[in-house]
Amino acid sequence: CSTLMSDSGTKRVLPSSEVNSVLTLADEMKQAGKESFEQHDYAMAVTRFVQITNVLQDVAAVDANVDENEAIATARRLAYRSLSIAALKNWEWNRARHACDRVLELDPADYTVMYRQAKAYQQLGRFDLARERLQVSCCCNTTLPHPDYCMPSITTTYAG
Repeated sequence: CSTLMSDSGTKRVLPSSEVNSVLTLADEMKQAGKESFEQHDYAMAVTRFVQITNVLQDVAAVDANVDENEAIATARRLAYRSLSIAALKNWEWNRARHACDRVLELDPADYTVMYRQAKAYQQLGRFDLARERLQVSCCCNTTLPHPDYCMPSITTTYAG
């Protein structure tokens, strides 16, 4: 294990065997988090998904191995994505918002996560940001409710 400097700070550079071990551990923790979520134990699901993000934080493959670094980035994005919904279900609005921020840094077109971010902003009383995120997410993703359907609840909450 060595380190290198990147735009986001210091990275732990791992050889392939260690990258595979880290990804296997992350996958096992993801399964445990998924099981907790399915059992409605959202606090434990949050814990598991936070653990994954901690394990994958600032990890890179040696010699800038593109496939391994993509696998790390995908696992990290999926962990934050799972964390965003688990934190919402557990009423951890700031944690959900932060997880959404991290996903959207990696994938700005993830409109489902943007919708979750709108829900977190609404619960945090940031109605202006909630409305903005809701309009973008719902207009760009036809599987989400139309903004006119969702906006009254935000407007009502804002006015109240």
